[in-house]
Amino acid sequence: MTRQRVYQPGVKPHLIKAIYHEARLRGVPMTVVINDLLTKVLLATQGMRLAREETLEAGGVFPLLSEPKTQTK
Repeated sequence: MTRQRVYQPGVKPHLIKAIYHEARLRGVPMTVVINDLLTKVLLATQGMRLAREETLEAGGVFPLLSEPKTQTK
């Protein structure tokens, strides 16, 4: 099975450092912080609606997106 290629944007080093420190402060992996931040920003956007529709039309699963689940310490 061939893996689908997706765009992987470069993230500026100062943002990586900020995410790293935020993840350590929260006691969670960096991916959790990234997913929570992006969900908060994109939740009510047209882009999120289109991504959901596209995913569901292709038979994929799209999580319910009400609130991010990260707890801060």
